[in-house]
Amino acid sequence: MAIREIEGSLSIISPAIYIIFAFTIFLSSCARSGDSPGNYIYAISKGDKFVLKKDIAITTRDKHVYLQNGEIKFYANVDKYAPFCRFAVSQEGTHTIRPVSMRVTKAAIYQSLENDFNYYVKFDVRAPNNPSITSLTCGAWGSFSDTHITFTQMQQALGNYFEIPEPK
Repeated sequence: MAIREIEGSLSIISPAIYIIFAFTIFLSSCARSGDSPGNYIYAISKGDKFVLKKDIAITTRDKHVYLQNGEIKFYANVDKYAPFCRFAVSQEGTHTIRPVSMRVTKAAIYQSLENDFNYYVKFDVRAPNNPSITSLTCGAWGSFSDTHITFTQMQQALGNYFEIPEPK
């Protein structure tokens, strides 16, 4: 008799435990991917403004530079698993991009499955004083458990080169 009562109690408790467990998992996933100010995906959007604060030199055959830990780097020297950004222009050849304000015209989030996971966001930007500026893309390679970089990580990658919009 006591065994039947225990079995009956377990059949009632088991579904409740599963529901509580599933709800806990759901809440924790919301906390990780929600629109908190620390997550740049939700923090920067169309109409926001980036400000280039320091000169950036573009080399002969390039139309972009990579920034990581506040330094300009060649692609071969970028740690792909740490946050980095790519600042692109349409004009090829040696020239210098001077400090300028640019507006975001489009923000798009990407997750590439090639080779390994690559999580990044691309901001199409326009500067009235310099029509050759086209985009700023920030991200990092990762694994199945990684997510997009945060606003703080993007700020660290860009260093003193850019003033970036405050998270909303």
